Amino acid sequence: MSIQNFLLTFLLASLFTSCTPDKSTQDKKVDKDQTFLINGYSHMYKTLGAFEWTEELLLVKLNSKELKGLGERLDEASTKIRERLDRMKNTEAWLELENTGASDMQTELFASMTRERIKSYTPVLGLSEEIFERTFLLVASGILNQMKHLTYVMLEVEKDKKRIEFLEMAKESFEKLREEVLKLLNSKYFKHDKFSKK
Repeated sequence: MSIQNFLLTFLLASLFTSCTPDKSTQDKKVDKDQTFLINGYSHMYKTLGAFEWTEELLLVKLNSKELKGLGERLDEASTKIRERLDRMKNTEAWLELENTGASDMQTELFASMTRERIKSYTPVLGLSEEIFERTFLLVASGILNQMKHLTYVMLEVEKDKKRIEFLEMAKESFEKLREEVLKLLNSKYFKHDKFSKK
């Protein structure tokens, strides 16, 4: 996957992280905490892996080395976390990664927002490179903050030692990446950079 494709896909992930709820959980004997964790792991998996939207987007030329490097690290971290989740699913009979717990109304809402967002990437109506970069950084910051807090609440419920270790790893990854996003955002687009060294 090209960096341009990844950046556009990652940007859309915040707008379309939920699909039609998978009812399969209802047929399994899972308790309240397991259902909570299924929804959390599914949300994480889908947010970091909405790559099916790549083909819906047109490539955007990006000249920023900083943004390309950030995109590579986001891609690498997302792939690593999703691969771990896939392995967890294969070893845990109760775990699934298709049920975010979203309602049908939420699904339609996110789909509508996504269609509008796609239009902003077209050559004629789309965002300029600079505005796209700023928008990407702002949205990426929000996504990473969301994922960070998702790990916080899941750690309060998760009891399995190996899965706790995984969540701690993911939390650290989200925190570091968000700090990098904020540093780049502040240095390039805000006059007052609280991350700058005096």
